[in-house]
Amino acid sequence: MDGMDASVLTLVLHPEAKSPCDPVTGKPIPRAKDRVDHLLATLQQANRKIVIPTPVLSEVLVRTGKEGLGYIHLLQKSEFFDIRPFDEIAAIELSEINRRAIAEGNKTAKSEAPYQKIKVDRQIVSICKMAGVQVLYACDRVLMNFAKQAGLRVCGLHELPLPPDPQTPPQLDIFSYKDGNLDAEALELHDEED
Repeated sequence: MDGMDASVLTLVLHPEAKSPCDPVTGKPIPRAKDRVDHLLATLQQANRKIVIPTPVLSEVLVRTGKEGLGYIHLLQKSEFFDIRPFDEIAAIELSEINRRAIAEGNKTAKSEAPYQKIKVDRQIVSICKMAGVQVLYACDRVLMNFAKQAGLRVCGLHELPLPPDPQTPPQLDIFSYKDGNLDAEALELHDEED
């Protein structure tokens, strides 16, 4: 299994998403969407599932607005994605991570980020660890550093290879549905005034 942070998942779900900035150069990552599409095609060929921690999903929903509800439905019905909550097992793992940090006198993981962000990043990492994630694909420098410290392999969006032939888009079937059917009405968003 593999995991994604919000910047990578946003590129998966939202076609108009802006390219995030490279954490090294600070400039937009060239052809970020192509890199993510190539990653998805590669992972799908290898039959690897992608874990989406619920704090990541929450961040994506903030970025995508009303379309986010339809995205949740797509993710839930897909055989390729696995939404994982911050549950009791992840809470136990997080408590161990926090205890180690406190024992080392390093409550904030030597980060300039606000402690609330550090807490959410630690939740994401604990969910990934308990789900058996082998590689976390990310673009958030603070999250990437913390995940490495916690023993996860991390691959930055800026490190993903480009597809071999830019003229031929990858053939993705990431939204193949568990029950074989997609209810079109379930994807329609309704105004609350109806």
